[in-house]
Amino acid sequence: MAFSMILLVTAAGPRAYVNLCPHYTMPLDAGTGLFLSADGDIQCRQHFALFAPADGRCFAGACPGASLDAIPLQVDGRGNIHIAD
Repeated sequence: MAFSMILLVTAAGPRAYVNLCPHYTMPLDAGTGLFLSADGDIQCRQHFALFAPADGRCFAGACPGASLDAIPLQVDGRGNIHIAD
């Protein structure tokens, strides 16, 4: 099964993660298109686990210690974001 990715701009720069909850093995947005909590953290809409945008680690909910699968990015000289090789 293929999953999409989410792309965020954080204080630490752009971050991308596979749109898949490590606990529930479902898309984080569960078809809603919503990824962020009111506080700006990444939130699984299926069971409400919270993940830090800067590093994808779960800090609240059913999967503490787990992390989202990061997708490495590069920013070119013009500010364009690319998936790193």
